[in-house]
Amino acid sequence: MSEDRRYFVYVTANASKRLYTGMTNSIRRRVREHELKLTPGYAAQYNITRLVYFESFEDVRNAIEREKQIKAWTRAKRLALVESTNPKWDDLSREWDQPQTFRLTPNVWVVGGLNRPPPKSVIPSAARDVGFCLECKSQPLQTNTRIPRFARDDKR
Repeated sequence: MSEDRRYFVYVTANASKRLYTGMTNSIRRRVREHELKLTPGYAAQYNITRLVYFESFEDVRNAIEREKQIKAWTRAKRLALVESTNPKWDDLSREWDQPQTFRLTPNVWVVGGLNRPPPKSVIPSAARDVGFCLECKSQPLQTNTRIPRFARDDKR
């Protein structure tokens, strides 16, 4: 069996929280099939297109076993499973093929009474690597946006 093969157990829902549980080896393909109603049946009939929960497995037998386990649960238990990880019932596939937007908000650091950027040592390395503060959320960072020198690792 290939080491990079993955299997997914997933739960999809419609706007009124009618549920469908399934198993696939390609979650993106399967969600797309649900959205386009390519497979006639329960999910297509009730417009069940929103991916609300999924788990990933390396072994197909474990995925099949988990799918059967979830399908055997009561509706209340399946609702609780979804709400434990996705309380707003967001469509987890909604942003898969969307371009990513980052936000940059310059922080004003007062050091010794002067407004100047912080030393690199206080900026988390993950933020330096991508060029934005992970806690900042107000302005989108476009690809042509100049990243302040203090947020870059290079010395241009």
